[in-house]
Amino acid sequence: MLSCILLNLIDEVRFFGHFPEKELLQTALLFGSIIKEKIVEGIIQGVYIDCLLDKLSETEKLQNFSLNALNILFKDYSILEIEQKNLKKIIENKFL
Repeated sequence: MLSCILLNLIDEVRFFGHFPEKELLQTALLFGSIIKEKIVEGIIQGVYIDCLLDKLSETEKLQNFSLNALNILFKDYSILEIEQKNLKKIIENKFL
């Protein structure tokens, strides 16, 4: 059942732009926590990470979604470290 929920969350990504702010923030926290706690692995984990990276280049609302989720992942990284390194490489090294 959990796998169905996790896959449905990925399917809902296309509607995130229509979510109210509060619900989008809660979804971002959930999204980041799913990756951080390695609840998903392998290809599905890669899909979650790619989703966050893709949303960084969309509307401000979706950028904030990604930043909130990434904040969960990178509490132990400084902004300077993230800016100096390739974000995708950091994620791959830490979570894959």
